[in-house]
Amino acid sequence: MTIKQLYPTQHPALDLNFARQKRLDPRITFTRGSTATYVGSDGLIKTAASGEARFDHDPVTEESLGLLIEEDRRNLLTESEDVSGYTRADMTTPLDSSAVNPTGSLGSYKILANSGLSTNGIRIYKSASASNNIVVSAFVKKSTHRYVYVGFGGTSNHFTALFDIEPGITSDRLLGQGTAGSSTNVSAGYQDFPNDWIRIWAVGTTTGSSGPTVGLSEDASTFTINNWTAAGTEEIYVWGLQYENGVVFPTSYIPTSGSAVTRAAEVASLTNSNIYDTNSFTILNEPFGSAAGSSSLSLIGAGETPIKRTAVYNQDLTQAQINTSVDKTDEFWRWRILLKSTAENFRLADFTTDGQVTVDWGDGTVETLTTDAHTFNRRGYHEVGFRLDSGTYFRPNINSNTTHKDKVVAIGPAPESMKLSANRGFYGCSKLEAFDATVDTTGETIFSYAWRGCPILTSFPLIDTSSGTTFISTWTNCSSLTSFPLIDTSSGTRFDEAWRNCSSLTSFPSIDTSSGTDFYLAWKNCSSLTSFPSIDTSSGTTFREAWYNCSSLTSFPLLNTSSGTNFNSAWYDCSSLTSFPLIDTSSGTNFNAAWRNCSNLTSFPSIDTSSGANFQSAWDGCSSLTNFPLIDTSNGNNFKFTWRNCSSLTSFPANFFDSWANTPVNNCFVDAWEGCSSLTKTSVQRILNSIDTSGQSAPASGVDITIDYDAGTGTPSVATAVTNLKSRGWTITLNGVAQ
Repeated sequence: MTIKQLYPTQHPALDLNFARQKRLDPRITFTRGSTATYVGSDGLIKTAASGEARFDHDPVTEESLGLLIEEDRRNLLTESEDVSGYTRADMTTPLDSSAVNPTGSLGSYKILANSGLSTNGIRIYKSASASNNIVVSAFVKKSTHRYVYVGFGGTSNHFTALFDIEPGITSDRLLGQGTAGSSTNVSAGYQDFPNDWIRIWAVGTTTGSSGPTVGLSEDASTFTINNWTAAGTEEIYVWGLQYENGVVFPTSYIPTSGSAVTRAAEVASLTNSNIYDTNSFTILNEPFGSAAGSSSLSLIGAGETPIKRTAVYNQDLTQAQINTSVDKTDEFWRWRILLKSTAENFRLADFTTDGQVTVDWGDGTVETLTTDAHTFNRRGYHEVGFRLDSGTYFRPNINSNTTHKDKVVAIGPAPESMKLSANRGFYGCSKLEAFDATVDTTGETIFSYAWRGCPILTSFPLIDTSSGTTFISTWTNCSSLTSFPLIDTSSGTRFDEAWRNCSSLTSFPSIDTSSGTDFYLAWKNCSSLTSFPSIDTSSGTTFREAWYNCSSLTSFPLLNTSSGTNFNSAWYDCSSLTSFPLIDTSSGTNFNAAWRNCSNLTSFPSIDTSSGANFQSAWDGCSSLTNFPLIDTSNGNNFKFTWRNCSSLTSFPANFFDSWANTPVNNCFVDAWEGCSSLTKTSVQRILNSIDTSGQSAPASGVDITIDYDAGTGTPSVATAVTNLKSRGWTITLNGVAQ
């Protein structure tokens, strides 16, 4: 295959190249309810107005990085630039009004050491309360001294990170991390800026209360707050201090002056108004996981990295085409994980393979994957890669692991060498926002629970499911999916709970379900579906609760349900249905609550219910039905609540129970016509005369035949029927009055 053949065969229908264009497509809705800063094309700190998108840059190379999308954050320090009001320990804070700060404007304070032996460290600090996760950051620049620490706490209880801020060095500026007391130092980092400024930060936990601190260290090996003898000439520039509480990584600088400031979250989305086909499309992201959706494309960001590009193609691309388009050349399948807890590790505790998998943990460690946990040296986002070295499959089997399921936030494109066994693979990944992989699942037969419990996943790729037989609960609780691809389910036999609680689906494709036998709960609570395709259900036997609470369906197709035996609650709460087709229910035995609360049905077809036994609550709450057909219920034994609250029902057919032959169960007719306040006296006569004609005797308990009717139509002439029925053990209650 040539390189040319690996590229998509058409141009993208939507191409959002933020890094190159540095502007928002006018179709994008963007909000942020505050000002915010970013790095401009000259490497300096810029301020964007409220509601203005930010296009970030590398402060050293000035490379355009793309659209910056950040969560809401708060700088708890009330003065981020004027540090003259901070507590000073063995030092002064003179202002140098001629110093160029990171915005390119003039003015920066200094930390100047007092001469002599310090008693509380040579530092500034601001008293503040502490919590479990703390990020402290500051912009610093050498004046005469090169060793600087940043952290939180006082001399007896703190975490700090020490940096070398000497201009021009190529070695690692982070020299080490230190703690005292009960504090824990989690991670640290830095970023060079123009004019020899460096942003430094430390992440940790503490119970200390001395607050965020920046100070001078005597040398390159003392990582904690320490006392030392200064000459009185040691000084640095300091600017842009920031204290973020309850988080695990620093975000863009938030200026403050007089009070703490919150930078509002950015929300960016694009409504798909015929831009691309929601039933056949592919999203390409750089970095992976930056955007997802179908009817609405959400720009969700890529962790701590701006969105470089998002493109949507009007076709289902192969994995080879995807990888070529995003310049993926390695053999690792990369996932983005987010570590927030004190235990900074990740593991696939139950993964399986019939060969060997190598894992690249993204922190320099590459090793053979085992079930052991890998500990990272910092919290925040990490990209972890998996490579299938030998064997025919890799099964992640996250299987709703309580400790690790919520750490997976995005799945990137998979190499062609990766073979996924999906069974319970991503079950319970409740923070998974994007699945960018059209990963090879060739030959996989069991997809059960594979993506169950991924409630914020907004789109799903066209993967190869052609060998799949079992789709039990595969996408259950994927409640943010608005569309679904036309996957190959021709071999599927079990679809029970497959799309249960996919409550945002507005459409569903005409998948091949011709081999499907079990559709129990398959589309239950798909409450946004407005229509349903004419899929092949000719082999289906179980339709129990299949479309339960598909409350937006206004019509239903003429499906082949000729093999169906169990229709229990099949269309329960399909409250927008106004009509129902003449489906084949000739094999149906259980119609319990089948059309219960279909409150907008005005008529009902003469379906074949000759095999039906259980009709309990079958039409309960069908409050718009005005008449009812003469269907065959001769095999029925349970009519409890069957027509209850059919409040518009005026006409009930004669001879309905004449051929009734099955032995009634206890409570057979209890409240059967309760709340049928529009029934005419003639309908009451028909009901009781027909039950009398059947000759059936009452069950051992629950012997009442309960009927409500419109007394304004007259008094039913049912004396003979009542006498006969009572002689066979029945009681009759009309409008609450025992007869």
